Amino acid sequence: LINEHLLRLLGGEQVLIPYYNFKTGKRHPEQTPLQLATGELLLIDSLHGLFPPMTADIGDELKFKLYLEPLLQMKGPDGRYIRWTDIRLMRRMLRDAVHRAWNPQQTLEHWHYVRASEMRNIIPYHNSADFVVNSAMPYELSLYRARLLPQFEQWEKRYEDDPLRSDAFMRAKRIRQTLAAIAPVEDDSAVPSTSVLREFIGGGELNYGT
Repeated sequence: LINEHLLRLLGGEQVLIPYYNFKTGKRHPEQTPLQLATGELLLIDSLHGLFPPMTADIGDELKFKLYLEPLLQMKGPDGRYIRWTDIRLMRRMLRDAVHRAWNPQQTLEHWHYVRASEMRNIIPYHNSADFVVNSAMPYELSLYRARLLPQFEQWEKRYEDDPLRSDAFMRAKRIRQTLAAIAPVEDDSAVPSTSVLREFIGGGELNYGT
């Protein structure tokens, strides 16, 4: 459907794109009209945007591919660089709790499915990007500690002896150790209202609606 819509849009036609309601978990087909004006660009924000079949019918000369990742150049208590996957996990916990009726514990328990999908459909293709954007910010972990550390402490204890939640335990323990070593910042007033972090901590002025 994405390929069909892209071809029609590039041909000057109007399409009706579907809408997925994250809070109800329901998909509604043919909801939002979309048509490109002459010379207008189409921006696709998609986790699977680099997956070749998603835009297989569109010539490479018509695409400019960006890859965004929080590549924080900061080491944790173990002496290793803090994993970008852990930063993304915390970001998604905060965002989905507000915008998608999905509590942080559910995000943690579901994360191994997310990672498995990434390893199949995203990571193998990130080198095909035309440009890489590093979205990490040195102070964001201090903001996350104030919001998430107590929960990670609880999850580490809850999953410690649960063989069915070994992945959740591993991540909870590692992130708890990282956050515990960082000074918390509860006042986020210094974060600009247009910062990408506002998508996760709230208080932004940008509209992410449909």
